Amino acid sequence: MRQTKIPAAFIRGGTSNAIVFHERDLPDDRAAWDAIFLAAMGSPDPNGRQLNGMGGGISSLSKVCVVGPPSRDDADIDYTFAQILVRDARVDYSANCGNMSSAMGPFAVDEALVEVTGEAALVRIHNTNTGKIIQARFALDDGEGRARCSGWRGMIMTIEAIADQGDEGLAGNDGARIGADTLDVHRVVLERAVHTRCGASEHLVQRKRSAVRG
Repeated sequence: MRQTKIPAAFIRGGTSNAIVFHERDLPDDRAAWDAIFLAAMGSPDPNGRQLNGMGGGISSLSKVCVVGPPSRDDADIDYTFAQILVRDARVDYSANCGNMSSAMGPFAVDEALVEVTGEAALVRIHNTNTGKIIQARFALDDGEGRARCSGWRGMIMTIEAIADQGDEGLAGNDGARIGADTLDVHRVVLERAVHTRCGASEHLVQRKRSAVRG
């Protein structure tokens, strides 16, 4: 089988992780992106494990981000989020991910896509999925983390990410509380149980889309 090499980074943002591509390394024809993303993640996988790719078998571990030059004057970078379905050969661009949004500012700095000086950075991120500008502020040092994140062991770096028109564009960092009875699962469940419970995962996706659209 012919293989194609494409540079990428594997990055955690909040309680999610994703493969992050530079837009310049992907085909100009965006119709060709889906096949690349599906292969990289190991989807579709009828067993729901994504063993042939870098996906983790649940939606929070099956994501792709694409970062490129800004298409707006009020942004430093463009950022496109893609949710890769685990069992189906489908890529969803209809919403953003708040967890991965928080990682795009540091990625832009590390990859020298923006010029920063001093002790802190401000990166203006244009999320192409929602058309919103996200302002990410974070310290420019390699010191110890100063906050705790549910779902992650130890301390982490604090990143303040604020979307224009309120924070509804950052679904995934915070948001509406959804009762377990709505999803037809027990009051206490593991994350994997939610994602594998028939209908529950799709219900969460629909609620996330509604939050992003306001």
